[in-house]
Amino acid sequence: MEPLTKGKYPDIMRKLVGRRLPKFNKKEAKLVKGSYDFLGINYYQTQYVYAIPANPPNRLTVLNDSLSAFSCTSISILLFSYNFSLQILSS
Repeated sequence: MEPLTKGKYPDIMRKLVGRRLPKFNKKEAKLVKGSYDFLGINYYQTQYVYAIPANPPNRLTVLNDSLSAFSCTSISILLFSYNFSLQILSS
């Protein structure tokens, strides 16, 4: 995200990757920074369903009347961005 929002790679990434990470010159950094029109996050969660014992009628709720419950096991986050800008090329 930092190249898109700040025009440079994060310090920790530059430290870990070192010379293998390309560097932006000032012009490139200016082009990259803020070059998105839309930024979104997809949030995924894996859940398993397991059976639960029946509750007495006076203790039923929307969370337990199906005789099942959910178990959260993992969470994944996907970041994405789009650039909707149009360029008009003249010859």
